[in-house]
Amino acid sequence: PPPRAIRRKIQLTEKLFGVSWKQLKKMNRSALKRLYRKRVIKLHPDHGGDQRHFIQLTASYRHLLQRLRRG
Repeated sequence: PPPRAIRRKIQLTEKLFGVSWKQLKKMNRSALKRLYRKRVIKLHPDHGGDQRHFIQLTASYRHLLQRLRRG
């Protein structure tokens, strides 16, 4: 099993995106992008969302994109 810090990041990512880690790992680039854009609208501070969660969502999205690029 992954270390505790990584498990926490995975759980936070699942919470922010609203889907399981398995589903996120299976998504292609376009599906991930669609999901990210939907979640950004809900979490954006200008739309009543929490700025901290918005920043964490963006960081998680960038990390997932890097994973997709690596293959």
